[in-house]
Amino acid sequence: MPEYWIQIENKPWDAAPWGINRMTGDLLTKDAITGMFAPVGGSGGEALILRRYTAGWAAPDDRKINPWDINELDARVTGGTIPGPTLECSIGEEITIHFRNADSRTSASLLDRTHSLHPHGITFHAVHDGAYPLSPPDLSQAVDTEAALWATVGVTSFKKGDRVPPGATFTYHWDTHSWPTTAGVWLYHDHSPGDMSNVNQGAIGLLVVHNTADPDDITITDTDTGELPGGSVNGSPIRPGLIIFTEAATVNRLDFDGLGGQLIHLPHHDATQPPGTAADNDHEEEEGDKIQAGNQVITIPADLTLQPGSVAFAGSHDLNSIIGLLLPHYRTPPSRAQYLLLFHELTGVPGMCINGRVFLGNTPTVVGGPQTTMRFGVVGMGDFFHTFHLHGHRWTLNGPDGTDFGSIQRSPQVRPVSQFEDTRTFGPANSFAFTIHEGTSFMGAPPEPATAETGPGSLGEWHMHCHVLGHMMSGMMGSLLIVQGGEVAGRLPRGTTAATPVPVPPNGTPHDVSIHDLTFDPSPLPVHMGDIVRWTNNEANQPHTVSSDAGSPQSFDSGILNPTSPGPAGQFQLHITAMSDIHYHCNVHPDMHGTIQVSM
Repeated sequence: MPEYWIQIENKPWDAAPWGINRMTGDLLTKDAITGMFAPVGGSGGEALILRRYTAGWAAPDDRKINPWDINELDARVTGGTIPGPTLECSIGEEITIHFRNADSRTSASLLDRTHSLHPHGITFHAVHDGAYPLSPPDLSQAVDTEAALWATVGVTSFKKGDRVPPGATFTYHWDTHSWPTTAGVWLYHDHSPGDMSNVNQGAIGLLVVHNTADPDDITITDTDTGELPGGSVNGSPIRPGLIIFTEAATVNRLDFDGLGGQLIHLPHHDATQPPGTAADNDHEEEEGDKIQAGNQVITIPADLTLQPGSVAFAGSHDLNSIIGLLLPHYRTPPSRAQYLLLFHELTGVPGMCINGRVFLGNTPTVVGGPQTTMRFGVVGMGDFFHTFHLHGHRWTLNGPDGTDFGSIQRSPQVRPVSQFEDTRTFGPANSFAFTIHEGTSFMGAPPEPATAETGPGSLGEWHMHCHVLGHMMSGMMGSLLIVQGGEVAGRLPRGTTAATPVPVPPNGTPHDVSIHDLTFDPSPLPVHMGDIVRWTNNEANQPHTVSSDAGSPQSFDSGILNPTSPGPAGQFQLHITAMSDIHYHCNVHPDMHGTIQVSM
């Protein structure tokens, strides 16, 4: 039976690690987009990460959510993922999750640092629900050596899975009970006292229940190296290929930037000399691909990755000459792959995320081949409804073979129960899974026309996004990239900025301004882009307006706000999308002025 060791911890999270919005071509700075979190009530710059560990929390066991995602960084480098570890099991199995709370924020309250885990789609007893404040004590888990920790949250004798205090542990058991209805892709998340805030800071993961009776289900384990990029769960769909120069090129390192690419030293040694001798190049053997060039054996480190369109130079051991050129190449795509996508928001990130990242170029660009069987799991969370749209592809959702209770609960859930889908609406905690057989059915991109010049018609990059247009343009845009494998990975397409900016959907901090005594209070009002400002007319017998000054970076006019009338007639709300300070006034009283100071 699957057994997992999960720890919640706080750490910085970069929502735009590659610093690009390929939809608009804009380069993103960490200050401008978020780079890092600044969650309300938490220590600045930290998210809440659910992180996988080896047994007994001995060491981190970080793994990418989607190994075939070009933009997802090695999880061992990021120190975890958002969403958290993917928990997988098959129908008939029970999952055991050992959970430890390592939230060490000093500025957060005790209850804010108290956490739990609650699953969807799978079954469990009340003691393993993890939903505050309803979980009863688990009589099989005594507080024992953790008694002092549990006492801080009012728990004695036996642990409660809905309120695990900092430093304490709890073991959850979730069961499929051999019910095919539990098959699919679900979510699990923090459901403790501060669940909403915690989930919005990253405390959420995905749960996959496999059905071996479903021919469209796909299970990839870390031993299925042939289906993983570079044979690794943390591999990259792109490998560096080395073009060796017939003659080394001398380079002035002071002028190296002018060559337009990074200089990488590749370990190498003279194959005619014993390793480690003075005649050798004094470099130890390292794991990676070995290339023979004359007498030189050159090693490309296994952890060296390049982005599409990048160029790197292979430097000599003294970095005074260039021995070759490194270009990114696509690996042979898998015959089958699983792609998991969480559509959500994150505190401190203005915009909409897929898997904790915003904007095409950072969000998932998942790789498949013209004949890849592709299993998608799509999950929503947060305050908004979304749609999932995958260009050039269609799918069906599967269900039971009949309509009676027994068929619904016991049949393998393989009969299509929807017409073919092109765009599907889903909301918070909704999820669905489907399979596309690329190139073999009308559901995938068409395999024709196939010519020597163009290859199969499915080759290329396809949009994969939320079709709520404001969500899409504020970051909720990824892609599916179909490649043959082996070709050079050139720079992926980049657009330009539209003439009319698309507003970022509301996802920021609310601010209230009171209108009284012929003033806007407070003014100036410091806010961040993406925040919401709400004015209320609290002045008796005086109507007012909230109207932008001429030339304002954001135009608005509230119309007449009736006095002392809270609600639609007496309030006006504005979502801040401007990039600079906003000045406004009252049309009824032209001497009334206010300022909103906008920062990123």
